[in-house]
This record gives sequence, C-alpha cells and structure tokens, in this order.
Amino acid sequence: MMMIIKLFGIISECMIITYFLCKYFGLKHHNYAVVKASLFFIIIAIYDYASGEYISSEFATFGGFFILTFLFSFLFLKGNMLEKIATCALTFILIAAINLPILAISSAITNQYPDAILNSNDKTDVLILDTFLSKIIYFGVLQAILLFRKKEKIVLKMKEWIVIIVSFIISILIASLVRLLLITHSTQPFFYFLIALCLTALDLIILLFIIWVNRSVSIREENLQIKLRLEKQEKETKLINAKYEETSMLKHDFKKHLHNIDKLLDRNELDNARNYMKGLLEQQNDSLLRTVHSDQTILDSLINEKIQEAKEKRIDITCRLITIIPDELQMDVCSILTNLIDNAIENSPPSMNNRIIVIIQKSHGYYRITVKNNINHSVLKYNHDLHSKKTDGEQHGWGLKSVRRVAENHDGRVDVYEENDMFIVAVILQDDCSPQKS
Repeated sequence: MMMIIKLFGIISECMIITYFLCKYFGLKHHNYAVVKASLFFIIIAIYDYASGEYISSEFATFGGFFILTFLFSFLFLKGNMLEKIATCALTFILIAAINLPILAISSAITNQYPDAILNSNDKTDVLILDTFLSKIIYFGVLQAILLFRKKEKIVLKMKEWIVIIVSFIISILIASLVRLLLITHSTQPFFYFLIALCLTALDLIILLFIIWVNRSVSIREENLQIKLRLEKQEKETKLINAKYEETSMLKHDFKKHLHNIDKLLDRNELDNARNYMKGLLEQQNDSLLRTVHSDQTILDSLINEKIQEAKEKRIDITCRLITIIPDELQMDVCSILTNLIDNAIENSPPSMNNRIIVIIQKSHGYYRITVKNNINHSVLKYNHDLHSKKTDGEQHGWGLKSVRRVAENHDGRVDVYEENDMFIVAVILQDDCSPQKS
C-alpha cells in the first residue's frame, strides 16, 4: 500500500511539473511535442523514485531535479534563460512549501512524528489524504501562476532575475533543512544555525530588493514627469511658432500700412493719416511689440513670448543673442530657455527692480546659454541641491532636471552659481558640427 501511495505521489507530481513548464514557456517547435513532454515526464519520474530509494541527501535530490528540469526547458522550451532558472527553482520551492505544512499539521493532529507517518503502514489513510491534498494544492497554485502570467507579462532585468534566483535557492535550502529536522528529530545546533543564517540572508535580499524597487519607481516617476514637461513645452513651442507666423503676416501688412500712410501724407491729408495710425495702435497686437529679432524663427518667438510674460509681472528681461543657433538645435535650446526663464520668473523676489538677463553665445565649439535673475539672499547656501519647495509635483521641481537631461544629450553640462546678488544658470552644449565632436 505504501508503494502505491508513493507511486501516486511521484506520478501526479511529475505530471503537474511537466504540464506547468510546457504551458508556462511553450515549446520552441511543436514537432513531436507529445513525445518530448512524455520523455521528460518519464525521466523525472524515474529520477524521483530512484532518488527516494538511493539518494539520502535532500540537497542532492533537489539539485538533480533542478538540472533535469532546466535542461528540458533550455533544449525544448521558449523563454529567457534566467526566467527558466527561476521557474525551475520555484517548482521545487512550492513542493516543499506545500508538503511541509501539511505534514506538520498531520503530525500535530495524529500526535505522531512525521517519519512515522511517512513510513508506518498503520497511518496509510493519513498519508493518502496528505498526498492527495498536497498535489491538489500544488496543481492549483501552479494554475494560478499560469493565469497570472497570461494576464501580466513578466519583464525583468538581469539583476532582478538574479535576486529572485538567489532568493529561491536560499528558500530551497531552508525547506530542505526544515524537512530534515522534521524527519530526523535532530537537535544539533548546526542545523538551527544554518536555518537562521539563511533566513538572515533572505531578509537582507528582501530589504535590498525593496530599496532597489523604490529607487526604480523614483527614477520612472522622474522620467515620466520630465516627459510630461517636455510634451507641454513642445505644445507651447508650436503655439509660439504659430504666433510668430501670424506676426510675420502682420509685418508684411505693416509695410502696406506704411505705404498707405505715406500716400495720405503726400496728399496732405493729415487728419486721415492720424486716424489711420490711431486705428493701427488701437489694435493693441502684442505681436507688433516684438523686442528681439535675430532671424531665428522659433527662438525669437519664445524669447519675445517670455518677455511679455515677464512684463506682466513687472520683471525686465534683457537678451543678448551673440550667435545663431542651428535649426536642428533650436528646439532643445527653446526647451532649456523655457525652463530657466520660467524658473527665473517664479523665483524673482517681490521687488520693483527685478530683472532677468539671457545671454546666448558660442565659444570654442560650444554654445553657452546663460540665464541670470536677481536675488535678495543666497539660494544655494540653504538649498544646495536645489530641491523644489513646491507642492505641485507635476508642475514644479523638474525644470532643472530637464535642462540637465538636454545638456547630457549634447555632451554638455549645467553650472549653477551665484554672483553679485544674481542667481546664475549656465548651460554648455557642444556643437554637433564642431570638429571637437569627432
């Protein structure tokens, strides 16, 4: 009877493992799929039976099982190699995680030692129930994993798989030691020391993994916020460019207006000329009040838009454009200026003499974009890392990070310093066409 129970446990367990691996990964080639799966099932079933008869070491038994399942997965199944290692280890962790508690519960209910239940002919009914229950639970857990994987595709990096594999290996070691203690009734301190050591190592891995996940989430959140900010800036730039095109049309019409006024003056129609000019002034079109004109379409539009924004807050912006920015670099320069000028406007002190200075120049193959704004007291002294003090995380605090990202893309850097009661941010960008780039 004991032999029949044992064979039932081996056959059902090996069938479940074969089914799970084939469903989880899928076969590389479907030719002779049934033959491959059947051959694997027969091999691990024979090994399972032989290991119980001839291999006394739990670690050697688990090691053999792992090698056989991994070889089958490696040769015939799809998927990432590290995921195969982790999954093969998981199948044996679950066996131990299910069998050991059931055996311990049965031992407590029957008031018998676990080895007595496993080897005594008087407790076959308990052993049958334990075996049947453990295999049903095992199949249910693996089926739940398959359903989860069907809905959620697992995409992990190599480091993450390595952490999972190491955790699984330690878990197998703990399970083996616990099973050994249950069966042998050993009281040797060495085994308890090993279990405590493994649990400590597992705790450290979990702690490191939590820190790692937290850092990854922070980085993803930061990248998302920068992406949202860049998308917003791109929309703003398109709107500004549309305004520039409108201004260009107005400039073209302005020549016609001057020509009409000239004709009225030639005919000495002074009142009509005055009324004509009065009508033009009453249009109050800000586009006619352009302050910067350097024949750089998008850049001019952006700077003049920011000048108007600053004027509404009684802040004077002075611009010095000493060089021409190439067309392929203008969008990135606009992104930098948008962030820096917005920050300068937001952080200008409440004063009647606020001013912002914008300088764009080129030297030795590098473009230098400098934005200065006056301050009442040192910012870097009390906030050296320039952490945002705004509560709205989606709108504030990401400007300088976005600027640094753009600078890195052009082999540049960002310098932040204070001088003569001015807060200064200087962005260095390498000219992509410069000989230094090569």
